[in-house]
Amino acid sequence: MNKPPPRLIACDVGTNGVRMQVWQAVQKDGKDHIVGEATYRVPVRLGEDVFSSGAISKTSASHLAHTFHAFAHLKSIFSPRCFRAVATSAMRDAKNGRGLADQILSETGIELEIIDGDEEAELSLLAHAANPDLSEGLYLCVDVGGGSTQLSVLRDGRSIARDSFRIGAVRLLEGKVEDSEWDRLQSWLQDLPKASQPERGIAVGGNAEKLLELSGGKSHQMSRKELHKLWDELAALSGVDRMLEFELKPDRADVIVEAAHIYYQSFKWLDVKDFCVPGTGIREGMVVSMFQDVFHRTPVLSLAH
Repeated sequence: MNKPPPRLIACDVGTNGVRMQVWQAVQKDGKDHIVGEATYRVPVRLGEDVFSSGAISKTSASHLAHTFHAFAHLKSIFSPRCFRAVATSAMRDAKNGRGLADQILSETGIELEIIDGDEEAELSLLAHAANPDLSEGLYLCVDVGGGSTQLSVLRDGRSIARDSFRIGAVRLLEGKVEDSEWDRLQSWLQDLPKASQPERGIAVGGNAEKLLELSGGKSHQMSRKELHKLWDELAALSGVDRMLEFELKPDRADVIVEAAHIYYQSFKWLDVKDFCVPGTGIREGMVVSMFQDVFHRTPVLSLAH
């Protein structure tokens, strides 16, 4: 009997939801490929609690714990070679985030790592290293999450400058973004050396993927002009109307306008007129990292999942 391909699982506890993605590592023509097998998403919005009170509520903590109980059962079914779970902005800002991670470890056996903004950006950028289309040229990468945004300048697939900003779609929706943080983001972009100012962009995150879909964009490409037009259309509608007219899930309908704002403003300040939406992010970076740790090679990442 042939041995089944090894599986790798990446979990991401974000500000607007929790995701688990299962991948298989396969070979073809002597090359390593990572192929998506299953994806699970649970709309646990930790950011609403953290940005208003500084802590995760008992209800949200219970929902997150139950989510990881379910993930533990799925883990036992898939029997992955590698498994990693990380938490980003909301968990690292919550005063009870570390205690909740300890509870999840005690109850489920899953270690939930709370990572900083720099590691979050690094993981996201690893996915681009496995994408041949982004391995050459100079790009501004804008990775918008619920609680933070990571900006990176990539040259030939490698980061030459990056920073993390406390500006995210949920944080902006809740009115918890300071003007000074917008000023810091603008200054960071405009202070880039002339030789490091990209003319092309990369938009990362679930909201970017949905904006591309709504624009009818093909080949993962979108212009800043198209983004602005769509932003205006979405902003003119209520959350309910966005759900009905654009077929958006409730927890996407309310934050997508804020995400569009962040993408647009970041690209505008550097006069990036066109950008691509590769469909990769922190989970894809995690699975590339796990593969590299085990097999000491960089795989080709398939986005057909």
